[in-house]
Amino acid sequence: MLRAVTALPALMIAVAVAGYPQSSHSKADTALAGMTADQHVTEYCEQYYRNGFRDHDYTNLLESYVLRDGTEALPSLIKAIDDYDPATKEGRSPKSEAWGFAAEGLLHQLDQRCIRLRATEIGMKAIQSMERVIQRMHRAGFDFENGPGYSKQLSRYQETSILLKEMQGINFLDSAIQDTLRIKYGISLSEGEMLGFVRYLIASDPRYPGWAEREGYWDPTTLNAAGTASRRVIVKNHERFYRLYLSYKAGTPP
Repeated sequence: MLRAVTALPALMIAVAVAGYPQSSHSKADTALAGMTADQHVTEYCEQYYRNGFRDHDYTNLLESYVLRDGTEALPSLIKAIDDYDPATKEGRSPKSEAWGFAAEGLLHQLDQRCIRLRATEIGMKAIQSMERVIQRMHRAGFDFENGPGYSKQLSRYQETSILLKEMQGINFLDSAIQDTLRIKYGISLSEGEMLGFVRYLIASDPRYPGWAEREGYWDPTTLNAAGTASRRVIVKNHERFYRLYLSYKAGTPP
């Protein structure tokens, strides 16, 4: 069974939030402010199960609360991921599948926007839950490239594998930092060199995803298929990362 809201007053809040029209997000915001991290995860996963991402504003609002909860949300996310088992009847129910998918996405967002998960004990447990669900997908044949329905299953398997790889190594923000060092300071790092710097960043402050400021940038040094500047995401407060990089290269302990 997926984790349910256990406190009756909180359940009433969650029902009230779900009952708001899509234009009433200010009222929803007030209700969400009184909910726990577990209830935020429950509401997010239920919202995705009921409506997908059709109400973008409300989905983004829910996500913002989960991101504020940070590591407090991880036990509920781990539970949702562990409950999804495509090899069993109960585990592959539409609700279990939707909750698991939504929880995987939230883990990924926490890792690239709040804190590197592998820096904490509970974060490592979250990463291990991703490893387990990939193993269950493998047992259910999701990584096979033949058979009925293989395209959707293979896509799910590949997407989850990509998220796990980023959590264990270089995520989207790290790639943005790598591009920033190249564009702003002419420092080109190989994947191996960047991975070493990421380890240094995590040891210095695993919450660096929370204070990194992102912005879009048209990069004239790399052209897209149309022959024009490619769109990149770089780090706005790049001086701080540059100083950390210099410390890393100098061998200064984090």
